[in-house]
Amino acid sequence: MDEFNVEGNSISQLPEGLLARLNELTSITLSRNSFSSYPSGGPAQFTNVFSINLEHNQIDKIPYGIFSRAKNLTKLNMKENLLTSLPLDIGTWVNMVELNLGTNQLTKLPDDIHCLQNLEVLILSNNLLRKLPPNIGNLRKLRVLDLEENKLDALPAEIGSLKELKKLIVQSNQLITLPRSIGSLANLTFLSAGENNMQYVPEEIGSL
Repeated sequence: MDEFNVEGNSISQLPEGLLARLNELTSITLSRNSFSSYPSGGPAQFTNVFSINLEHNQIDKIPYGIFSRAKNLTKLNMKENLLTSLPLDIGTWVNMVELNLGTNQLTKLPDDIHCLQNLEVLILSNNLLRKLPPNIGNLRKLRVLDLEENKLDALPAEIGSLKELKKLIVQSNQLITLPRSIGSLANLTFLSAGENNMQYVPEEIGSL
């Protein structure tokens, strides 16, 4: 079996080691269920998986090392869960392309987020973030950055290093202004910055 999808049920756990026994899985969809933790089975259950969707559950943490064998994992959707932090080994998720952590309770990002050098889509909307680590500017392949509805009062100047960025959403934060370095985002085609505390915008936006 390549794909396993039990979306939209009331499942709170799977049989012990089930996913590990299905060792040819490339896609796992467990969204809109009642999981409060990751399925039992450890890292072995994700060995060949490309995509994991656990959206809309009640999971409060991603276990340390759970993706240590998931060398093919490129897409992780943890939207609408109860995450308050991210695992310390997030820097090892080096093949991740799309990471959706929207609608959780994250208050900060680990510094090692910059190790995700293949990341193209990062969704962090509807969290409790107050600041971003400056090294987020090292995510050189990032095309979409969604930070809507957080508690950010400033963006790091290093955001101007995201040369591939096409879509930047900072709607509904507490921003006083935008960094002047935003003028360096030559590929930016969509900017949403409504519902903040801004009294002016930098003139560098005019070069976009």
